[in-house]
Amino acid sequence: MNILRNAGTLLLVNLFVLIMVAVTLWLGARAYRLSTDGERTTGLVVSLVESGDGEGGCCVYSPLVEFSVNGRPMRFEGGNASSPPAYRVGQQVNVVYNPTKPDEASIHSFYEMWLVPTILGITDVILFVVLNWIFIAQMRRRPQQETA
Repeated sequence: MNILRNAGTLLLVNLFVLIMVAVTLWLGARAYRLSTDGERTTGLVVSLVESGDGEGGCCVYSPLVEFSVNGRPMRFEGGNASSPPAYRVGQQVNVVYNPTKPDEASIHSFYEMWLVPTILGITDVILFVVLNWIFIAQMRRRPQQETA
């Protein structure tokens, strides 16, 4: 019975990791498509958007970037917030956007496009290896303990 329970737990843990891998792949594919198929232009940081740091403290800042598509102004908020701010008001930045949906845009940098998928990918691998190693080690030890 313990072996079935452990196998079920192992299955659930791997299902969770699989969902995380799917999210990571989706984010990576989205960044890759934008990076390879997107139009490039120059944008201007017009302001910094202040928000809480997620821990009840203050504050992190993300850039509000303006660029134009066929003379039409577009704005988007950068995907990563930091303290101190990674950008300053008035700074020019490289922008990549989806030509069919210009509101899908990003600052064209590793930090903005690839940081989150990279961190999640590394986390996925570590979780998969460590959690499976722990469960397999426990399952190997239990039969020895039960026979003793």
